[in-house]
Amino acid sequence: MHPMRKLARAQVSHLMWRWTADGTCLKTGVVCPDVLKYDVRQLPCTAAAREIAATTIKELRHEHVVPRILLTDQIIERDMTLRAIFKFLTRFCKPVIVTKEEDVCLSRSKMPPGWTWNEGCAYARYRDANLYGTIINFQCEQAVDGNPH
Repeated sequence: MHPMRKLARAQVSHLMWRWTADGTCLKTGVVCPDVLKYDVRQLPCTAAAREIAATTIKELRHEHVVPRILLTDQIIERDMTLRAIFKFLTRFCKPVIVTKEEDVCLSRSKMPPGWTWNEGCAYARYRDANLYGTIINFQCEQAVDGNPH
């Protein structure tokens, strides 16, 4: 094993967090860390998370549709160009805000049996947990449906 692997995994994982949680503050116009973390107005979320967000964020979780550990391992193990990494992250490194209760239903470190990088739906864990139909996509204000690659 390469002596830098552990550090590389930590850095790549951290960058994926930044990919989904950082953004431009609507009030100031400045890019800020974690400004989108629980913003149900800008990120996909479940209907239950949207309802809870009206009163508190303490019961919410910022989730990644494919676990970051799997994404990190793929980036480190594959010999990807920058363009390939961008395409990979665009397809698989997507956030969904869920409730703590919903988060317990999601596998933390693996995708469902039979899932593959080439043909698998990024939202497969959400389908297995019966949460897929509750995800609200605020760009169209409706539940996500169809193949979301």
